[in-house]
Amino acid sequence: VTAHSRRLLDPYIILATRVEFFPVSPLSSFLALPGEPPFPWIESFETFIAAAGLADATDPRLKALLIHNLGNEGQRIFRTLGPAEKFWDCVALLAGHFAAPQSVIVRRIIFRQRQQRPRESVHQYVTDLRCLARVCKCEHMADEFIRDQLAEHTADHKLRERLLMAPDHTTLSKAVELAFQLELAARLALRLTATGPTPSLSTLLHRLWPRQTRPPVPLILTTNSAQRPAAFRKSWPPSLQASLA
Repeated sequence: VTAHSRRLLDPYIILATRVEFFPVSPLSSFLALPGEPPFPWIESFETFIAAAGLADATDPRLKALLIHNLGNEGQRIFRTLGPAEKFWDCVALLAGHFAAPQSVIVRRIIFRQRQQRPRESVHQYVTDLRCLARVCKCEHMADEFIRDQLAEHTADHKLRERLLMAPDHTTLSKAVELAFQLELAARLALRLTATGPTPSLSTLLHRLWPRQTRPPVPLILTTNSAQRPAAFRKSWPPSLQASLA
């Protein structure tokens, strides 16, 4: 029996692959390569199970799906963690292994250092701040902390000015609503100016003349023929000489 055939006979693989055409996209591997796994992976797995209609699946099938989606590196680590009979036993083993012990002080420092990245929308920024605030034990102050973080580290200077002038009772929802309005206004303004300003006369003349035949010195357009150097007049197109004669 080859290694490939042994893999096909693995009961976990058999149970995991007996999934009838899920109407949802498949999950990416939990940990395909060595490194740190993404924090909310188990939440994504639970959402996948619910969307695929497997919430009432048997415990062996859920366990098989979990192990199947761990990826090569994740499966290697899982086999070293000890026996786990039930699905939630597997989840507990993985969570205990990958949960790095961090103090609240460290988590809050990470939260306060989170700045809005270039081209990152306010929605993405606030969503990430909410994820970071969940492990900071902010409790009922989470919205105020996120609002203050948005005012301090937003990439939009106009939004920062507006929030700094806002009253103390301004809520996070009001701050986010203001941020959305400013983002929409910025996109509309960019769309209106996408065609660019009207080209100047010098720009039009540069387009008319190829670079090789452009006059060697600045061109002076005037209606007085005595003020125009003869070298310029000879280099002009006949139509332009006639119109300015």
